[in-house]
Amino acid sequence: GNLTPGTELELISALDLRTVPWSNVPIALKQALELPTRDHGIDSLALNLTLAVQAKDYTSGRSVPLARLTNFHFLATTHELGKHVQELIVVTNETTKLPGLWSRIGARHRPYTSEEVDAFRARAKLRAQQDTPLQFARPSSLQKPRWPHQVACLQACRAFLSQSLKRDFFVQMATGTGKSLVMLDLLSELGPHDRACVIVPKLDLMEQMATLLEASGLPRRISRVGTGWAADLGAEVFVCVRNSAW
Repeated sequence: GNLTPGTELELISALDLRTVPWSNVPIALKQALELPTRDHGIDSLALNLTLAVQAKDYTSGRSVPLARLTNFHFLATTHELGKHVQELIVVTNETTKLPGLWSRIGARHRPYTSEEVDAFRARAKLRAQQDTPLQFARPSSLQKPRWPHQVACLQACRAFLSQSLKRDFFVQMATGTGKSLVMLDLLSELGPHDRACVIVPKLDLMEQMATLLEASGLPRRISRVGTGWAADLGAEVFVCVRNSAW
């Protein structure tokens, strides 16, 4: 529920055509193909790279201007991806029209009728009713017991931060000893007007760190900042890429 018609059509077509929404395509794969991390033309892609999809949901009877399809066609037919893609599909509602030139370049138009859309909605509603909502008394990562060395590190960090004239400090712990949990504890203690910035060297690590924080149940609004991501200035924790083109 609460999806825009365009977003709903993107998800329906991805389910129907067995493609992956662009936001869920692995960042490492996008980088290897020299493609943008955000959706700038391709809405979903088959993981074997043979099918690229663009969804356009226009109001009744309107035609999609050819200029609105050029990014999709360019991204799907050039560079590394163009070596693999065998079919281009533009999906629309049943009343949206495509320019005649689109069919001449060997691409396909897949319109979805209102009956098909209603059928997908009914299936989604039924699935939602069958699924049991997950209940979390507390985020698992935040309630996980800490090792003595983690507790000692956290206490030292708190003691340092309590000194208002000092701001910078360095934490050194061996790989696998729980630096992320110490950081998570510190972030969970941010005040109502505090902000934090987590800096990582590459885009894939940005996504990895942001996903880790979100999965932990950290009660803070998180924003990714790097190539293809606009900063959410209302966030409390910013996960930023030092070299944002990577």
